[in-house]
Amino acid sequence: MPNLKSVIDSFNSGFCYLDPATNLRKTRWFEFWMACESLKEEYTNTLLTQDLEGVARKVTQQLECLSKTKGTDDFEIAQHDFKNIIAAAIQQAQIKRFKNGTLTTESTVSSDGASFMTRTIVPKNAGTFEKNLMSGLEAIAQLYPELSALMTEMREKITITRASAVLVFESKTRGTGKLSMFSDRNLTTMASNYHLLSEREKYAAETIPSVKF
Repeated sequence: MPNLKSVIDSFNSGFCYLDPATNLRKTRWFEFWMACESLKEEYTNTLLTQDLEGVARKVTQQLECLSKTKGTDDFEIAQHDFKNIIAAAIQQAQIKRFKNGTLTTESTVSSDGASFMTRTIVPKNAGTFEKNLMSGLEAIAQLYPELSALMTEMREKITITRASAVLVFESKTRGTGKLSMFSDRNLTTMASNYHLLSEREKYAAETIPSVKF
């Protein structure tokens, strides 16, 4: 069984989300728009990217610290610390994807003339960050076959872990003119502040659980 430092080094060889030269997200070969600031703003969610860059930097720093303090320990003994760092990264990525999610509005009218409206926050889908985490785990599995089953299990859990859409508001109107009756209600602790990214992030941090490896 390899020691913890060897496993972390292997993970880092596959986890290439950040460009070492800039400490920002590494631009993939086909992302020509990233070289132009105006196109970058148009084709990417820059706020989400900045958030995920922060998560990636924290993962890198935590693993570096763990490698220095417990690197010589057998991975079988110290794997809990490694798993906790990866689990926290996934949770934070989900929180950031909910924070930067899309607010959708749906309106319907029933056969009796009543109208209904709902608003839902739909989190951004998992993407490059999660793929890089899984690439890091795959690198470990390839170098250390004895850890292949564990790394496969971790990758599978990352694949199925998704933040759910949340219904935040609904309203109902019945009748017309002076006879119309209107009711509405906010459905989360965000109340009417679901437009604010800070409130979304706070709500997500309170409701999105950590992955259990």
